[in-house]
Amino acid sequence: MSMPQRKRNWHTNFSPSEIGFIADEVRARQSVLFGPFSSIVTNTAKIREWDEIATKLNACSSVQRSGAQIRKKWNDYKSQVKKKAIDVRRESCKTGGGPAPVGLSDLEHKVVSMIPQCQIEGITGGLESEVEEKREAQPGVTAILASEKERTGIMKALLDVQRKILAVSEQRLQVETDRLAMEREKFEFKKSLINLPEYKTVSPVIQFLHEL
Repeated sequence: MSMPQRKRNWHTNFSPSEIGFIADEVRARQSVLFGPFSSIVTNTAKIREWDEIATKLNACSSVQRSGAQIRKKWNDYKSQVKKKAIDVRRESCKTGGGPAPVGLSDLEHKVVSMIPQCQIEGITGGLESEVEEKREAQPGVTAILASEKERTGIMKALLDVQRKILAVSEQRLQVETDRLAMEREKFEFKKSLINLPEYKTVSPVIQFLHEL
């Protein structure tokens, strides 16, 4: 009885068929993988898409790949294809003799079709996988502005509450000030009565009522 073949977990090079499979999956999911961040297109959603690609690839491959490995491979390969496409375009624009530049393969054409044309025509070349990975992991400008606007609204609401609390405290202070003023007037009035000569001849009952 033959033992089932175990899938290898160590790193091996991606085969052309694997890269082609990844390219097809990326094309079908690029609105989430490379779309601007929003309440739906989150970093978690992007990671989930890469993990789903890995699951589908692992189902038909003898090598286990993680979503992070596939994302890095895609970014590296796309950058290499972009550089090659730029070199081909540059050589094609040159005049004079020399060997013709090696063209792009069908797979490379498929990858180039997912790269904005301005990046092929306006960038002088170079690998950008690390930059693109950081860009994917960071929220977009729209999401940052929305978060800042929400935070500003919360701070404004807190300031309004603080102002209302301060206004109530000032009203209470004014009431206490008025009450103390009335107590002082009452005290001064009683004091003036006691100092009157006639006060000494008043019966104790009346004196008691005056002191109330």
